[in-house]
Amino acid sequence: MNGPAEPDGWIDVGADAEGLEAARLRLVSRLVHMDPPPGRSAVYAVELVLEEFAANASRHGGARSVRVMALDHGSSLELQFCDDGAEFDPTSATLPTLPSGLDEAQPGGLGLVLMAHYASAWSYEREGAWNRLHVFVDKQVG
Repeated sequence: MNGPAEPDGWIDVGADAEGLEAARLRLVSRLVHMDPPPGRSAVYAVELVLEEFAANASRHGGARSVRVMALDHGSSLELQFCDDGAEFDPTSATLPTLPSGLDEAQPGGLGLVLMAHYASAWSYEREGAWNRLHVFVDKQVG
């Protein structure tokens, strides 16, 4: 993958459903081998954040290359995402208002809301032609 120089540990997601599924499985495998491993709710949150980030980077940002790395910080996980799509800072985006009920709900459009919900903290930076997002998830999301 051509991009900024990075340490080992990145998982190449690609920009298609097959790449996303393979990356998700590799990421979950890494999570369950951490000591202590994150709880099931945290693993679900990580999977959801990965899926939303990769889908948005590819679908809306036109990214051809997406990758993720998980770092263990004891009580929290840090997910680092990198993509070569259009510049977009999700941490400063205006989040849509949630519908008041199922009758008002429309499919799609709530990915950033979900990411913000599961993130205990997040930050964004642009490095040349690359977006970099850091998302922290508590290991015992509950």
